[in-house]
Amino acid sequence: ATPAQHLSCDLKKYNLKDLGTQFDVVVIDPPWPEYENRIGGLFCETEDLTPWTYKEIEALNIGEAAAERAFVL
Repeated sequence: ATPAQHLSCDLKKYNLKDLGTQFDVVVIDPPWPEYENRIGGLFCETEDLTPWTYKEIEALNIGEAAAERAFVL
């Protein structure tokens, strides 16, 4: 198993193949529409909380980062 990692990047532009490894578990937590109403003082000027569409999530090439036997949350 690959050790846990955290990546802060624009996933809409980042090539997941550049990670050079594959993971057993991939967690995707894009800004959902309800995030716009729940930021409660935690606003970060550089963070884009524009909600993603399901089409944008589908466009991520998760197969480049997921091992053959993996699951995605």
